[in-house]
Order: sequence, then structure tokens, then C-alpha cells
Amino acid sequence: MSLPTWLLQSGPALLKRHVRPSKNDPLVEEVELLQVNPQYAHVRLPDGRETTVSIRHLAPAGSPSAEGNEGDVSFGISPSEANTKMENEDFEQGSDPGPAEDRIIPRRSSRTRRPPERLDL
Repeated sequence: MSLPTWLLQSGPALLKRHVRPSKNDPLVEEVELLQVNPQYAHVRLPDGRETTVSIRHLAPAGSPSAEGNEGDVSFGISPSEANTKMENEDFEQGSDPGPAEDRIIPRRSSRTRRPPERLDL
């Protein structure tokens, strides 16, 4: 069994957390790889402790530049322009129903309806 290339180098990795005190805690935490073999990895946790974990619970950490820019994504359109554009699209769609929408008949159940049988004592 061969190891992925990101496991061959010491460095940051993500470790899946199986026990979380609350559902709002993160699913993974960033750890530092110290040693790796085909089944287990020796890692240093963020609080300084070192432990052995299965490599199945590890994932590559990714690039640090991608993490810092998640909230700063800009598409070149201000929020007010985006809202106006969405309203215009909704208006265009609602003003001219296509001929296909006129021909659609709602699906009805083919079951025959009968009043409930009651006990007349």
C-alpha cells in the first residue's frame, strides 16, 4: 500500500474529531504530522499533545491563502445591483407564462372516494 504524497512530508494536516462537546464545534482540527507509516500517523495536536491516529482520519490541510480569503470573495457586483438584477429576472419570468404552463393539468388521484363506513347501532 502506497501513501499519498501529502503524507510523506511533515507539515499541517486535518484530523477528524470523533467526539465534540457540541454540534457547533468544528468537525476537523489542524494538526502537525510528525511520523507516518502505512496505517498510523504520529501527530502533534494544537494544544501541544502528541498522539497516534489512523491515517483514515487525516486529510490534506490545503493552502493557507484559500482559508484567509473565503469571506472576501467579490464578484464585481455590489449587493444593491445584485438585488435589482434578481428582481428584474423574477419580473421577467412571472410576466410571460409560457404556453407549456397553460397545458399542464394537475395530477389527480385515481382512487374513488367513499364516505367512511360507520357503525349504526
